[in-house]
Amino acid sequence: MTAGDIVEKLPAKQAKSAEKSNSASERLADHLSDENYIEQQDQQLRDIEQEASDLSDTYAWIRPMRRDGNCFYRAALAAQVERIVRDPDELRRFDAVCKGWKDRLLRLGFQEMTTTDSAMCVIFQTRRPGYLKEHADEYAPFIDNGLPLEQYCAQEIETMWRDVDHLAIQGLVSGLGEGLNW
Repeated sequence: MTAGDIVEKLPAKQAKSAEKSNSASERLADHLSDENYIEQQDQQLRDIEQEASDLSDTYAWIRPMRRDGNCFYRAALAAQVERIVRDPDELRRFDAVCKGWKDRLLRLGFQEMTTTDSAMCVIFQTRRPGYLKEHADEYAPFIDNGLPLEQYCAQEIETMWRDVDHLAIQGLVSGLGEGLNW
């Protein structure tokens, strides 16, 4: 599937936003650059190399994910499945955490289809705004642009193909009762 295929499947408003973003960031040619540009690029590469080295010192392996706005959920789900395979007690713990989510999400105004959809990303994607909304007093102060939590969730968290921010990560981690250092 190409980026064009994905844009075609997005709602019209999201598609226009994606097209505008892509056209603004992808120049066919840019201004002439001097040696400072080359030095900046070289420094960025050294920074990336250092980050890669730090990761390899911390973790035994990594799992690359396609970066499309759902990569966080796929990565979290892959790690969760691996935990369940390694530890049968984790299945019981995870099942207990997930029980009751359908009713909780329906009470929060989610459509029934989104609470029973078996698509892996949708399962995790509905849990995080659900948890944030249930704990609105705790999370509302962390919204930078002053939006009400409901509106912020609708714009930034419930929308597909969006990068995950700290509130979305915290909502999922807290909603699942498990950290991300898997």
